[in-house]
Amino acid sequence: MTQLLIIGDVHGKWDAYSKVLEVYQPERSIQIGDFGWGFADQIHHPDRVAKLEGDMEDLCGEHRYFRGNHDNPAACAAHEYCLDDTHWEPDTGLMVIAGGNSIDRAWRTAGVDWWEDEELSYDQLHEAIDLYEERKPRIVLTHDGPEDVIPYMFPWYRKEFPSRTREALGSMFAIHQPELWVFGHWHTSHTYHANGTKFVCLKELEAMMVNL
Repeated sequence: MTQLLIIGDVHGKWDAYSKVLEVYQPERSIQIGDFGWGFADQIHHPDRVAKLEGDMEDLCGEHRYFRGNHDNPAACAAHEYCLDDTHWEPDTGLMVIAGGNSIDRAWRTAGVDWWEDEELSYDQLHEAIDLYEERKPRIVLTHDGPEDVIPYMFPWYRKEFPSRTREALGSMFAIHQPELWVFGHWHTSHTYHANGTKFVCLKELEAMMVNL
């Protein structure tokens, strides 16, 4: 049995992220988006990038992340530590779906700290839904959560900022209810149970260990 450490949003706080790995010493870890990869400050501070990759290489275990809405999609696709936008593990029943939307994009700069393809395309999401229906995962990791679940976890939520990602995740949950669904994005630590599924939202740099 393998233990997997799941880590919430990092937002470029890589020293703190490395500290989490150092404390837990997990066999594996997956960070669930908003890793902060590809922001312009990496160009000006290559030493931070080198230190992070050195930490990920030197610490025991296999450490990966997938992109959220505060990651550069092209830079993540080229980064060896970033999982594919849709990632499936038949041996563990684990499925990952990346991406999310930024409600503050009006105050951000395209190509610097916001990207038009921060969410998967409709075609990509339809393919993810088909794979989800076929495989029926046991554990799901996403950056955002399903549309129909979010209002119960965060009563202040309003639908003024629609997201095709949340809608697609909601369609997935209607098709199949996994044992565990973990996401971040909302910067709040919260647990909710619905139809046999345990939903966990991790706040920034929060970590939880699960058995695969």
